[in-house]
Amino acid sequence: MIDAPPADMSQINARSARPLYARVAGSLTRVTGATPHARAQLAALLRPFLAGADTRAGQPAVDIAIHMEPAPAEHGWRIFVNGAFQTLAFDSATLVPYLEWLVISRAVESATTYVAFHAAALAWRRRAVILVAPSGTGKTTLTAGLASRGWKPLADDLTVIDIATRSAHPFHRCFHADPFTRSVIGAAIPSRTPVATFDDYIRPTRWAPARCEPAWVVKLRRDPAEAASMWPITRAQAAGALFTSAIRNGLSRSDVARLSADLASTIQGCWELNNSDLSATLDLLDQTLKRP
Repeated sequence: MIDAPPADMSQINARSARPLYARVAGSLTRVTGATPHARAQLAALLRPFLAGADTRAGQPAVDIAIHMEPAPAEHGWRIFVNGAFQTLAFDSATLVPYLEWLVISRAVESATTYVAFHAAALAWRRRAVILVAPSGTGKTTLTAGLASRGWKPLADDLTVIDIATRSAHPFHRCFHADPFTRSVIGAAIPSRTPVATFDDYIRPTRWAPARCEPAWVVKLRRDPAEAASMWPITRAQAAGALFTSAIRNGLSRSDVARLSADLASTIQGCWELNNSDLSATLDLLDQTLKRP
């Protein structure tokens, strides 16, 4: 279990770990005030992003400063971002997952050289399919299922597109999955054991290469009452799906709209897909997208 906040404020300095630095989507984030145990677990979740956070020069300038401090009266933690109070965290079991989400989300929101879409993405021979869908539609499960058929994952939830090259890059964040999806991942993707003490986080060991060309956009929906089916949509509809799934960032909405339109204008095909049956859905994607 993650350490509870100390009741005695004099324990804070003794129990606080050194700062943790992570570089995500070009932004350097510093997390301070965590206990050594919490820091170790957060470092495990963010491990792929720690290598780019070189702090050998001393105290580097950071883009995002996250600080946590005990709030004994509230029996929780106060969380601050760039000096501004963010929230109170009462449940120690969800503290580190929340901090991981905060690091990732704030970095993505401040990006100016990348645009992140709420979408999964995989590559087949360096051509990428972007699966655009709201939460709960099956992005992570489909990512695992396609990986079992030879596709290489780029992301299961946040697809990162380089603005300058219009290419998709692997985003090495842990997959966050429910028990069913974990079983699919375990069978489909060579992966490490669940990270730290969090059973619902798994990081694949095989990823797609960098700079994959977006070739297809698939807009997912889930209606269990209907059979799995896939039908073409227009490029304008694909552009709209990308634009509405874009994560707020440092770019203007017109710039994001232009990128979405550019991607939709150059892809090979765009579809809408009802993901009502995993096996049938995977067959449809394979049969449609792997055509020469």
